[in-house]
Amino acid sequence: MSGPDPVADAARAVRSQLDRLLPADQAAAAATELDAVLRRTDRGEATGPDLLAVLRRREPTRVAALSLLRGERAAAYRPLLGAALDVGGRYVCPRISCPETGDRLDDSEPVPRCPVHGVTMLRA
Repeated sequence: MSGPDPVADAARAVRSQLDRLLPADQAAAAATELDAVLRRTDRGEATGPDLLAVLRRREPTRVAALSLLRGERAAAYRPLLGAALDVGGRYVCPRISCPETGDRLDDSEPVPRCPVHGVTMLRA
């Protein structure tokens, strides 16, 4: 083969995800089918249509392959919008009459303790 083969690359990527995409019995069958065609690909045969036929047999592999061929990220991955963790914040003493407050710049810092009562403060 003279250059990159996007169908074979997508098939290999889907092959590595079969256990996550399909039930165990279907994953094993799909792996066997893909492995047979990919061995032919590795020998230099033109196998694009055969790989696509195997990938199209099952909806999850079809969707995953299509996503990869379109250059999209894996279908199961979607980045979170905004911060993934609570970041910092203002804390207050759980004792109602206590005016003490504390701050935390980020989640790597420990939750502050009230300097008067010695208890862990609550997020305001």
